[in-house]
Amino acid sequence: MAIAGALGTGNVPYATLFMVLFGLGTLPMMLAISLAGNMLSSKIRTKLTKIVPYVIVFVGLIFVLRGLSLGIPFLSPPEDKIKQKFEQKLEHTQTRGSILSGETPACCKTE
Repeated sequence: MAIAGALGTGNVPYATLFMVLFGLGTLPMMLAISLAGNMLSSKIRTKLTKIVPYVIVFVGLIFVLRGLSLGIPFLSPPEDKIKQKFEQKLEHTQTRGSILSGETPACCKTE
């Protein structure tokens, strides 16, 4: 995601600054996690190692269920919000396409 954000800046100096700041922002947490891992006993680390795959599968299932939009409360996004975002994106794309082709966008036409 950081690389995508850096690419989205559009020029090399800003992309470099973005990546440096991202690295500096994540450094404290990564260091804390590393140090905390060394402070845990081997018994706790073994338990965590056994639990982590189950947590990953659980989160993956949540993502799949959310993507299927089954209408499950507190899990699936409301369908009207998805349609609204899709229509806004479609409208924006059509407006941008008409501007690039030299036409007056439908939103700006006067009759």
